[in-house]
Amino acid sequence: MASDRIPRVNEHIRTVLSGILQTELDPSKALVTITRVSTSKDLHHARIFISVYPDQEKDRVLVSLQAKTKHFRHELSQQMDIYRVPELAFTYDATEEKAKHIEDVLDSLHS
Repeated sequence: MASDRIPRVNEHIRTVLSGILQTELDPSKALVTITRVSTSKDLHHARIFISVYPDQEKDRVLVSLQAKTKHFRHELSQQMDIYRVPELAFTYDATEEKAKHIEDVLDSLHS
C-alpha cells in the first residue's frame, strides 16, 4: 500500500501547484505547464518538470519560478494536508524537444 504514496503525492502536488501557477503567472507572456513531478521518498525534495510556450521564454520563466519557490511552498502547505512540503526545484522538461529530434531523424531516414 505504501508503494503508491509517492505517485499520489506527486499528482497532488502537480494539481495544486498548477492551480497556483495559473493565478501567479501572466499567460500573455508565456504558457507554463507542469508536465510531471518527481518527489524523493522522504518527501524532502520535489523536482517540478515544466514545459513553456513559447520556448524562447523558458529561461526567464525558470528564473521567475525559482525566485518564488518559498512562496509556492507556503501556498502548497496551505492547500495540502501533508506533514512535510518538499523543497521545490523547477526544471525544464525537454521530452518534447527530444521527441521532435527523433521524429526528424526518422523522417530523414525515410526520405
